[in-house]
Parts: sequence; structure tokens; C-alpha cells
Amino acid sequence: MPRINRSEFIETRRSQRLDLTAAKNDPAFRAKLEAAGFKLEDLDKLDLAEHDGLLEGPRELRALYDLLKGLEGGGPAEVLTVKPRGWTAPATTRVDHAFDAFESGFQPSPRAPAPAAPIDGAARARFPLTGSVGAGGQNRSADVRLVQQRLKEVGFDLAVDGQWGRKTETALKTYGAMLRGGDYTKEEPGLIAPNDLVDRALSSEAPPRWEKMPASGPGFVNHDTDGFSHGSAETRLAVEEFSAAYARDYLAANPGRALISLNDVSERHGGDNRDHDTHENGLDLDLRLPRKDGTSGSDVRRTDYDREAAWAMLSSIAANPRVERVLFSDAALRERAKTEGQPWAFKLFDGGEVHKNHFHVDIKPPK
Repeated sequence: MPRINRSEFIETRRSQRLDLTAAKNDPAFRAKLEAAGFKLEDLDKLDLAEHDGLLEGPRELRALYDLLKGLEGGGPAEVLTVKPRGWTAPATTRVDHAFDAFESGFQPSPRAPAPAAPIDGAARARFPLTGSVGAGGQNRSADVRLVQQRLKEVGFDLAVDGQWGRKTETALKTYGAMLRGGDYTKEEPGLIAPNDLVDRALSSEAPPRWEKMPASGPGFVNHDTDGFSHGSAETRLAVEEFSAAYARDYLAANPGRALISLNDVSERHGGDNRDHDTHENGLDLDLRLPRKDGTSGSDVRRTDYDREAAWAMLSSIAANPRVERVLFSDAALRERAKTEGQPWAFKLFDGGEVHKNHFHVDIKPPK
């Protein structure tokens, strides 16, 4: 059986989409999902980007890949064993059944992105890249220096010496993952070429930035103590916005209750880290749970857990348009959001045992 990694899986389906609403109403699709051990509500975990009933685009395809990989169990984490296209043998494993179901539903997407227009003269003058830089790139010294300088300007700690090396590669991979929303920097090409996504970002008037998270602000405090306090400017803006909303809508009427407690984002240079499976691209954010005494650092199973303050936090966080998803293991609050018909309830997912003591918040990639 062929083995396919996450990047290959996404690339071969980049111009396709699956209508999740139609799939749920298809008896054959439902039967295959049942054979794979799926529930229909599991499909909602894939509708991340726009909650439009469609599965398409890198973020949602990545979620599908990870969901399929979870069925397989064992084996290398980076690859999935799949049936070859055109394979007619009956499905036997859970992965086979699920893969059959989804593959039969994919159709060409009418919204497939058109090729990007060439970068205009003003943008090219700001960032006069003449060739590719990175792994397997041309790596002309002047271009390497240009990329290093621009990455330094957007927030990475780099020497500008014109030499392609590991620190420059780490920064370039982290920046690419931040732009694409890629969870794992090792899957990034670590290459910038004229007119690609990273080139277009770095040549723009206001390129997306990599920043240190603030120590505090209205409605929140940063409690990170182990070097996980850097990330996308989008993450910083989201924190400031949903914390201000929490302060306005809840703390003003409930003084003395806990502030939103920012914990881990990403390390100084992003990338693979010692504490988390993700938290590599500056778009993953952990928030500690509130206690009834007005401090933070609880667990949904503890008696000091302040569920009402947690609900107020969750309401402000999930309502923020920069927030894509919240993993959180308080079933009562997830059910409350559905029962009340909250328009952001679709963003809430059960995070399992590991998320019983914090919110994990995914921020959308910068535009």
C-alpha cells in the first residue's frame, strides 16, 4: 500500500472540495463512516475555515488527514497508508472505509484559487528579490541578505550576513507556517521564490509580523514563564480584542473575578518545541482556567474551578472573528453553547484529557 504524507495529501486535493451537508444525507457515505467508527457529528470537526458546510482548503484538508491518521494507529506519525487510486478491492480497515467515503465525495471546486498576479513594481521595489532562497534555492548572497533583513524587520532575531543557514531556515519555515496556517514547520518547504506566498507577504507595505506577546492588558495577564511568548501579530490582536470584550462584558459587573491568563504561544523562533505537539506557527494559544478566588490555574474537575467566569471567557474568545477553533474539555459549557444557539458554538471542540486545565485557541492565519 502506498504511504502518503500530510503535504502530499493536501496538494493532491487542493483544487477539490467535499459537500459535507450532502455527504451526511448520502446513505452510502454514512454506511462507510459507520464501518470506520465515525459519528456524523465528527464531520463538524472538519468544517473549520468558514463553517460553510464544505470541506476544502489546506486547513480543512489537514484536519481530514489527521482524523484519518488517528484511525490508523501505530506507524510513523508523518505518513498515512492509503489505497491506490483506482483500487477495487473491498475495504477492510477503518482507514479504508473512511478513505473510500471521503474520496467518493470529493468534486472539483469552482472556487479553486486562480494563479496570483505578478507582484507589482512598487512591491518589487520594496523587496527586490531576484531568485529563490532556501532549501534547494539559488541562494545568491544579496537575496539571502535581503530575506534575512526583511525577516528581521518583521520580528525574527537574525544575523544579516548573506549566508543561508539553520537560523534563517527556521525563521523562514516558521513565517511560512504562520502565513499558511501549517501546524508543523517541518512540513514547510523553507523556500521563498519570486511571486510565491512568502514573497508576496514580505514585499507588501505592511507584512504580517512575528511579535512578543504583551505582559498584560485590559482583561488579561501573561503568565508565561518558560519562553512560549512569541507569535503572530494576529494572535496578539485576538488576545487584546477578546480580553477587552471580556473585561467590558463580564469583569465590569463582576470585579475581582479572574483575568484571562495567557500561557503558551510559541517559542522565540517558533518551530518544533519540547512542550507541545503544535504551537509552532505562532497561531496556537493556551489560556489557563479561572479559579473562584480570582486567580487562574484550575481544572474542570476541581472544586475551585469558576465555570461562570470560564463561560464569560469562552463567549468572548469564540465570538472573536480571528478565532478559528477552541479545544476545551468542559462538556457542560459546550452543550450550553449549543442549547443557547450561540452563533460561535461550531468553533468549540472536545479537547480530551489534555485540555481539562486550559483552553487551546487556534487563530486564523493572517490575510
